[in-house]
Amino acid sequence: MSLLTACPDTEAPLADVGVGETDATFPGDDLGGDTDASTQADDGPAAPLCTSDDDCAGQAGTICACTGRCVEVTTNPCNTDINCSPGDFCDPCTGHCAALSALCEACTGLSACADGGVCMPFSDGGSYCGLACLTDAGCPTGYACAATGASDKQCLPKSGSCADLGLCADDGECSDGEICNDVLKVCGLGCQEDTECPNPQVCVAARCSDPCTTDAECEPPKSCDDGRCKIAGACETAADCPEPETYCNKSSGTCVDGCLEDDHCGDAAKECKNGSCVDKGCTHNYQCSFEEECDKADGACVPMSKAHCAVCDAQAENQCGGDPNLCIGFEDQDGNPQGDHCILLCEDDEIDQCPQGYGCQQIEVDGAANFYCVRQCWQSPVGGN
Repeated sequence: MSLLTACPDTEAPLADVGVGETDATFPGDDLGGDTDASTQADDGPAAPLCTSDDDCAGQAGTICACTGRCVEVTTNPCNTDINCSPGDFCDPCTGHCAALSALCEACTGLSACADGGVCMPFSDGGSYCGLACLTDAGCPTGYACAATGASDKQCLPKSGSCADLGLCADDGECSDGEICNDVLKVCGLGCQEDTECPNPQVCVAARCSDPCTTDAECEPPKSCDDGRCKIAGACETAADCPEPETYCNKSSGTCVDGCLEDDHCGDAAKECKNGSCVDKGCTHNYQCSFEEECDKADGACVPMSKAHCAVCDAQAENQCGGDPNLCIGFEDQDGNPQGDHCILLCEDDEIDQCPQGYGCQQIEVDGAANFYCVRQCWQSPVGGN
């Protein structure tokens, strides 16, 4: 992609700004639309929005944090933790007091966690607080004490997710082949065959149980069926429940509506969430089609909300919504003009900085560098209309 002119919406438009010249520079050669998850996360920080508190003057109660973002503060300014109330700390990024975060509460790299906890990234993309510990005995149910590289071991969720600790009350809340641990209250692998159980026990609904010879040896309403105490007609796995979006509650031996895992939905286009089968939705923009964004509230891909690549006039003033957005003239690889288009700032999001099909790249104009969503605006996507 080549540039002819760039107008950052100042009083006097710039002229003849080209790639490789000192006035406007793009790091990297590829400004195309390859924006998978790793690219979105690694292309650089989101566009800086402020450099001083003055830049946030139009937003009541906000200051410019060290991340280059305007953030709202409701507490007193501080220099050290001593300036703050018990249970708070002095956030060095904002220079204001902030509440300590508890175990599995969301945090940032510059926030502080209570009781010796450390803020750690999780595979789901968020960061959450741990809790200092010596052994598992010092952790709540559902957590284990693990070495993380911090000075103290940390209580971490055994499930690997703070959003779902995976705790259970009985076997009926566990997926096929799993049972609820009586002590830890977490689902774990049970038996599949009799040979996995201590002799002479047999495997019934994923649990090793004593065999029977008569109904009198079973607790009602169970009866002895082929050496196993079972409820007549009871299910043991979802395979015994032919209807879609049902599963086997192993505790009651009955097929119930809902799901415990995606397979219970019987449809590859659906997933199991909170016990119900729902249409699979998006979580990030890269899962959407060209020039779409993910509406995280309902998991739907929607048209991009801003006019990226809109046609503009690089020689005119007040284009593309104002400074620091740019109106840039494009050329193809042969130097042929391809029109003027708007280049807008990246969003303040570690992953979803731009709509699908755009890359977040740094552009420097007159010594001022910002991050913008860019692509070859004159080109339509492959397979598009």
